Amino acid sequence: MLRVYCPLIMALLTTLTDQVGGGTSSNECPFNSVGATYFSQYNVITTGDFSSTSDVENQTIVCGSLKSNQANYCIHIDQNNFNAKNACLEVNGALPSGGGSPNVLVGSVSVGASSAHTLRKKGTTQYQIDQLQFNLKGGNQGATAFVDSNLPSKCAAITSSLQTLSNSLFQITPNNNATIPADQPGPLNLNINNVDSNSIAIFNLSGPSVLANNYVQQIQININNANCKFVLINLYGTTINFNHGNLVGSWITNLNGRAKTLWNCPQATTMNLQQNLQGALLAPNAVVQASSNIDGATAVKSLTTQSELHNPPIQFPCGAAVEIQWGVYVSDNWGNTLSPYWQARGAAFLLGSSFASGQWNAHSWMDFLPVSAAPLSSGSCVKAYPELFRRMCNDPGSDCNMVYAHKCVGAWNHIRDQIQQNTRSAMEYWAVVNNQSLPVFNTSEMVVYDRCSVDTILDHDEHGQLAYSALRCIPEAVTVLYQVYAKARTTALCDALRRAQITYLSRVRPDIVVIPSPDIAGSLSNIGNGYKSKGVYDRALDYYSKCLKVREKCLPSDHPDIASRLNDIGSIYYSKCEYDRALDYYSILKIQERCLPSGHSDIATSLKNIGRAYDNKASMIAQQSVLKNDR
Repeated sequence: MLRVYCPLIMALLTTLTDQVGGGTSSNECPFNSVGATYFSQYNVITTGDFSSTSDVENQTIVCGSLKSNQANYCIHIDQNNFNAKNACLEVNGALPSGGGSPNVLVGSVSVGASSAHTLRKKGTTQYQIDQLQFNLKGGNQGATAFVDSNLPSKCAAITSSLQTLSNSLFQITPNNNATIPADQPGPLNLNINNVDSNSIAIFNLSGPSVLANNYVQQIQININNANCKFVLINLYGTTINFNHGNLVGSWITNLNGRAKTLWNCPQATTMNLQQNLQGALLAPNAVVQASSNIDGATAVKSLTTQSELHNPPIQFPCGAAVEIQWGVYVSDNWGNTLSPYWQARGAAFLLGSSFASGQWNAHSWMDFLPVSAAPLSSGSCVKAYPELFRRMCNDPGSDCNMVYAHKCVGAWNHIRDQIQQNTRSAMEYWAVVNNQSLPVFNTSEMVVYDRCSVDTILDHDEHGQLAYSALRCIPEAVTVLYQVYAKARTTALCDALRRAQITYLSRVRPDIVVIPSPDIAGSLSNIGNGYKSKGVYDRALDYYSKCLKVREKCLPSDHPDIASRLNDIGSIYYSKCEYDRALDYYSILKIQERCLPSGHSDIATSLKNIGRAYDNKASMIAQQSVLKNDR
């Protein structure tokens, strides 16, 4: 795999141009695909359900449901070379209920966001997800359990790309023949005399004739061409059982040979593996039962086994899959830390490549952002990518190198949905690990923070057009948008940009009400005002209380704004006819008398509110007394 470090992004442009300029040719690598990239990353991939009661040596992704509650995962991974916060076991569907405790020896466990999950940390090395307890042996190194909001889309990409890979490999013209016994018992020989331009030996054979032949005593791969680097065995047939013949010979029984052998079965819908299959298995449509070990990467529709699933990962002989790598840069300013990270993630997305970074050490929720990401198709024309990167990085300025990418057209603008999902998930993981709670957000509301100011206008050449990109991915459920900005840092140009954005939104999303909010606490207060005007007092009280907490963190206790927030809360209790509670908050009069002139209008308002509360309280007591006497 070609690894491209972000500061050297221009180095990959020639490679990309060569790939997209000449079209398909007979010399093209058949493994230059998203599907091949996924396949090379996992020991086991099931696009449907998975059940195992034994060992899985390397990474596993289950796009359906996990059906077994007893297995050992990731048992042959070097923990020194695997980030413990990365998921080694990924399950997109449901988990089994009842007893049992799967063991994950290295790395973390992730579950998909397509259904609700309950996560609970029970100890340093124990996490309960729904009703299933996982033992995470790497808990002391940072292993955890978390919900991965990208897992459903990732599984959709895996399912589609593996289908494409298997079908395309099956179309390749074979360049070798096998000798298959037909009349009497004997060996089945896969004789490799020829290879293609990528050093691949290719067979196209009947699955039942090879693996379920009563005359076959052993199956041997004979390397007669020293240039052979990979063996592709295409097997046709909808039902393929492996119940005759042992795999023998120095190629297939050697770890290196198994890593470079692929059994591709695109037509198979049912497979029963009673013999030890050596080499990788790709059968994206097959429901597989295995009563013997599989020694190689496995990618199937569903798999049920009580036997072991072994290394090695598959090693393709060619392929220009690009991996964007980012060296972690941590700043005291969160924005300066996140900008280059999301820039690299965006570049990986546009390239349809994987992403990898170093270990985070920000001592914050950012430590829970993904340090790797599998490739996702961007849906854009691949021929546009080189030009897009030239646009991003032709600026001669020293900061246009994807380490600090202020002058480039940000690649992150193409992955705003991923940014939203990953940020939320990272905060949720941080909250679980640190036993904290996050505020509950109304799905009909959205906050957009606008950093427009004198310095950002000067340093960010494309601020205007990038600001608009934030308004193009607003979820359909949103009906109220709070446009938060720093009032002290704004300029006339920034104000004009914000007004233009509101005009744009009124045209493309007339159902959204935009509320300009010059500060976060003010935004919370505005939200509370909105709920109060609608008579939704409990929600108004919630936002007024959040606003008060923000103010108390940055203002002295006798600040007039603290008094105003207490007054807001008191007004809610007054509206709910809870006059004693209202009077508790109207005691702000003492604060106002200390910090405001004696004739200030706020003091007069507070005296009026107190008087009204006592008056209404007395009226309510009198009414209750009359009702009691009437009985």
